[in-house]
Amino acid sequence: MSPAIEFRNVFLSFDDHVVLHDISFTLDQGEMIVLTGVSGSGKSLLLRLAMGLIKPDSGQIFIEGREIENLTEPELLNIRGGLMGMVFQEDSLFTGLPVYENTAYRLEEHGWSDEEVQRAVTEVLRFVGLDGEEAKMPEELSGGMKRRLEIARALIGWPRIMLFDEPTMSLDPLAALKVLDLMIRARDINQISSLY
Repeated sequence: MSPAIEFRNVFLSFDDHVVLHDISFTLDQGEMIVLTGVSGSGKSLLLRLAMGLIKPDSGQIFIEGREIENLTEPELLNIRGGLMGMVFQEDSLFTGLPVYENTAYRLEEHGWSDEEVQRAVTEVLRFVGLDGEEAKMPEELSGGMKRRLEIARALIGWPRIMLFDEPTMSLDPLAALKVLDLMIRARDINQISSLY
């Protein structure tokens, strides 16, 4: 079975500043890799490269054995929409949509039936501990609840690969622990490959 993600000799620079120098690693199926480094060291860029949002100067990136450099934009959208989930560092909730609609959005965009969407939303909101909160708007949620909603949005449909960009940033220690527990449970229960 191909690795979930593989980077081979990836280089990335902006102007004359080399940000990533000869990065190679493999994320196996069901594995979690935690990347650490100082602010500005390129951790978020690695995740954006893995999603095909930016392209490396050189090197190769494979998602489940497919080199993403060779994929068309519709093929990349399919990977981002079905195979991968991403929790961004910055808040990305739709402020005008309630919890249910925020969670369901990606599935609706990919043509899931109303019945399938309802089942998936119910399951993932229960998983993150937001069942019963479906009608609330994002501004009615605590910081920890908002972060769990972000995770629910990324986990909807149980993608095989999850990318987390500092998902516990600015959370209090107890809320951060709940978020970390969710990530580990998702990996263990659904064999999700995770890059954190």
